[in-house]
Amino acid sequence: MVYSCVQLAMHVFAFTDLGFDDYVDDILVTAFNAIIIIEFIRMLIKHSMNTIVEVLIFAIARALVVGHEERISALIRIVCIAILLLCRKFLFHEFDFQEEE
Repeated sequence: MVYSCVQLAMHVFAFTDLGFDDYVDDILVTAFNAIIIIEFIRMLIKHSMNTIVEVLIFAIARALVVGHEERISALIRIVCIAILLLCRKFLFHEFDFQEEE
C-alpha cells in the first residue's frame, strides 16, 4: 500500500516528455491501483458482502475509466456496475452493514 502511494506521488511529480493525455492516463492508472489495493486489504480484514461489492465496483470502474475500448464494452461495464449497485441496495439486509461499524 505504501509502495503504491509512493509510486503515485512519483508519477504526479515526474516531469516527463509524455503528452498530456498519456500523463493523465498514467496518473489515473496508478491512482486506481492504489485505491483497489486499499479496498482489497479492507475486504480481507472486514469479510462482508458490502466490501466485496465495493472492490468489484472499483475494479470495473478502473477498467472503464482507464481503458480506451469500444462503446459496447463500456456499456457492458456500466450495466455491470448498475447491477452491482442494485444488488447492494435491494438484496442486502441491515445486518450486512452492521459489521462495518
